[in-house]
Amino acid sequence: MTEPEMRGSTSFGRTRALASGFDGVPWPQFWRDLPALVVPQVPGPERPIEPAAGWSTTAFLPNASPKAGWSLVQHGRGISVTAPDGATWYEGYPLLTRDWRRAAAALRTVLLISGPFTRIDQFATAAAAGTLQVLLVPAR
Repeated sequence: MTEPEMRGSTSFGRTRALASGFDGVPWPQFWRDLPALVVPQVPGPERPIEPAAGWSTTAFLPNASPKAGWSLVQHGRGISVTAPDGATWYEGYPLLTRDWRRAAAALRTVLLISGPFTRIDQFATAAAAGTLQVLLVPAR
């Protein structure tokens, strides 16, 4: 199968691919009732996941505080994640559910999950290898 076939040559096929975490598009999850955004690392725009910025490989503690300096803002159907240095870490339109949006607004926190994977079908391998990085960010 060629790359265009894998990505979908019709608008419906392309939408389906984007909706499922292919092409490096983040996807929403819930982790222990906390809204999480899984963000693949894709070539191109850099999304650093450095320990100095608060990222950790340590299992997330449920009573942890959001990392100061980071922010996730919901705007319309999109979101923006800003790093402590003011740089946009992610901006886009992942297919967030109403429940996810409401939980993020109510809890005012979102767990970011990233690591060495570029597509949803590589996520399980990265998780099994223990290479995922997590960061709890304030959300509004």
